[in-house]
Amino acid sequence: MDEAAIEVKQSHRERCKQLDAYRDYIVTLLRQFPNLSAAKVLYKLQQKDPGLKVSERSARRYVRRLKETVIQCQKRYYEPVVESVPGV
Repeated sequence: MDEAAIEVKQSHRERCKQLDAYRDYIVTLLRQFPNLSAAKVLYKLQQKDPGLKVSERSARRYVRRLKETVIQCQKRYYEPVVESVPGV
């Protein structure tokens, strides 16, 4: 193997996830219910496929990554409150 092939192989080190088979279903759930927690998503997946063996931590990581990339929520805008008097 030459250096270029090794570099390409090392740059693509992401493994196939168990939940990739359910990605479309999870994305539709998150689009319908954007505030749905990862625990509830895992519960719905286990209802759909009782033989699914995924840890809760893996589901949380997967759902977090999907929420960051696929589901784009509205950004919050913070403004200082000038009208309130301290101590009153």
